[in-house]
Amino acid sequence: MKGEKWRTSVEEIPGIAALQPMDTLFSMGSCFSDNLTVLLKERRMTITGNPFGIIYNPVAIQTLFRRVANAEYFSEKELFEYKGLYRSLETHSDCSDISVNGTLNILNTAIDTSRKVVSEASLVLLTFGTSLVYMHKERGVIVANNHALPANDFTQKQLSIEEVRKSLENIVSSIRAINPHVTIVYTLSPVRHFRNGLMANARSKAVLLEAIHQVVDRNAKCNYFPAYEYLMDELRDYRFYTDDLIHPSNLAVRFVWEKFIGTVMAPDTLEFIKDMEQLLAA
Repeated sequence: MKGEKWRTSVEEIPGIAALQPMDTLFSMGSCFSDNLTVLLKERRMTITGNPFGIIYNPVAIQTLFRRVANAEYFSEKELFEYKGLYRSLETHSDCSDISVNGTLNILNTAIDTSRKVVSEASLVLLTFGTSLVYMHKERGVIVANNHALPANDFTQKQLSIEEVRKSLENIVSSIRAINPHVTIVYTLSPVRHFRNGLMANARSKAVLLEAIHQVVDRNAKCNYFPAYEYLMDELRDYRFYTDDLIHPSNLAVRFVWEKFIGTVMAPDTLEFIKDMEQLLAA
């Protein structure tokens, strides 16, 4: 038994960045992106996360970055009313309000905020959850969120690797148009999507993973952080999930968080974070 390995370890990856305590970060994507954003904010790092709410698929994220890069503001005709709120199919329902002007203010402020933060950012973190998307039949667009609309309003589609790759390349182009020198980090969310079954989830994740690596291989200052592999392989046990057996537990998030900061933060920033954690624990 002595010296026997009880888990497989993800191979070490080279440092992606050396962020300083005052550097700015921007993140967009799945709920796992929110997890990392909260941890960074608690430790007094400067980060703006998911200004358009949680977004899971790369086409929806591409659309929002295009708007941000081109200052392409939302208009009233792009909204719809459902259950007393004015909403956009391009964003999460968090970006909704009881009035048209209220929703437009939320959405267009998010565009301005995102453009400013990305222009100042040292690192942009993108976390993708699925390549299985929903297309709104009437409008003919891939949506960010279905807003609990009737299922027959949508058709479902599994994106191809090439479709995802093109979306990711367009995201890179939009980000570089705002900030040519920013470091981009892609992650694949370890949160599994059970609605269509585990085989569909595995296919969806595989398409994302291959497309991400193709883009990383072709673009300077684009990197992949293996959050998915840490949970699926290194933490290969349901003890590292919440009771729903889908989302990572706080312990698992913390494990991946420590790997992440060790990859993107400078040594003095790691000390700063440690000091902030001691204050949080006091």
